[in-house]
Amino acid sequence: MLRRLLVVSVLVLAPSAWAQRADTLREQTAVAMALSTSPQARAALAAVQAARAQEAARSNRWAEAPELEADVALPPSLLWEGNEYRAEMGVAFTLEAPSVRQARFAAAAAERAWTEAEQRAALAERGFDVLARYTDASAADAQLRLARLLAADADTLVDAVALRYSAGDVSELDLRLARLDALSAQTERARAEAEALSARLELATLLGQPVDSLGPLVRFEQLAILPSPDTLLEAYPVQAARAAAAAAEADAAYSTRQLVRPALRLRGGVEISRTTYERDGLVADAALWNGFVRLGGSGVELTAGVSIPLVQYGPQSREAQAARAEASSRRAQADALAATTHAQQNAARTRLQNANALRLRYVAARPDVEESLGLLRLAYAGGEMSLTDLLTARARLYATVRDALAADVEARRAAYDAARAAGVLPAGLLPF
Repeated sequence: MLRRLLVVSVLVLAPSAWAQRADTLREQTAVAMALSTSPQARAALAAVQAARAQEAARSNRWAEAPELEADVALPPSLLWEGNEYRAEMGVAFTLEAPSVRQARFAAAAAERAWTEAEQRAALAERGFDVLARYTDASAADAQLRLARLLAADADTLVDAVALRYSAGDVSELDLRLARLDALSAQTERARAEAEALSARLELATLLGQPVDSLGPLVRFEQLAILPSPDTLLEAYPVQAARAAAAAAEADAAYSTRQLVRPALRLRGGVEISRTTYERDGLVADAALWNGFVRLGGSGVELTAGVSIPLVQYGPQSREAQAARAEASSRRAQADALAATTHAQQNAARTRLQNANALRLRYVAARPDVEESLGLLRLAYAGGEMSLTDLLTARARLYATVRDALAADVEARRAAYDAARAAGVLPAGLLPF
């Protein structure tokens, strides 16, 4: 009786699962970290800032900056009659028609929106990659916990069988079978540790952080599953493609407006002139400096002018046509991408529904691993089942839990794919 009590005590006091620490790295924190500290995020933010600065420059009130013009005419020689000294200074600036100016502003805004959409799509793709890698790493941790639990249970079972073998209750074959099962469980645990480390390395690479600094992740069973999108939104790549088409259309409109209503260039300024001549014909230099040159006349004039550029309707109209063709091409590409994405959305929603149904069936039938292992150990300790039956039951239990975990992983991956296809990233994660 005492010997059986010792066997039961050894079997029941098995190690429990890991406790979750307070400094857990959550999935939202991981995405925010990847979108704020990674080189890709900094490059995207710099590109957006450059696009906004470019928009501000192109949205200036004047199409071209006003120019200060200065012209000074000096005589070629002081020995010739009718030498003229002239200086002119003025300001020139270009006037646009209001419709042309508005088209220029719209083109600048469209270019900025295109850049933002492109960078947003790149960051959103990276955010979804982080969510997927985080899910894989958390699932690998769950698999590792299960493998460690089974390895610990196998070691405990070896101790219990050895205790019964020393008492003469079981044969040496049972002891060898228990040790072989423990060796197999240790091999599985080593494989799970390698997979968990590999998954963490992939996550750390995306975050740009050392793998040792990640800390524990949220337990897989506690991860939130993204809900299925109620409406089919446009994915971020489609938004970027439509922004590119809008930018091309704005450029085409601006080119057309410039062709129809060319700009005027206005000039205004002050001209100061002074004329000298010789009194007694050609003289020597010395006589000239002794007063033979006198002031013949001087004056101040206000000048103004208007210039209209000659529109080269052939080349410029072809440029406008090319811009419109580019806009039409980009619009067609965006529509084609939207159609493809729409089909992907429907497929992702169907996959998510099937994965959730399978997951719910496994969740409803999933046994409690620790409780089931404890019951099996107690049944073996009480002589109610043989070691072979125990090992078979443990293998089936492990297969059931592993399949349930795989179904859970598939459901979460399907949820991320559906959100990616629908263009839904948790709010507040994108920097712009």
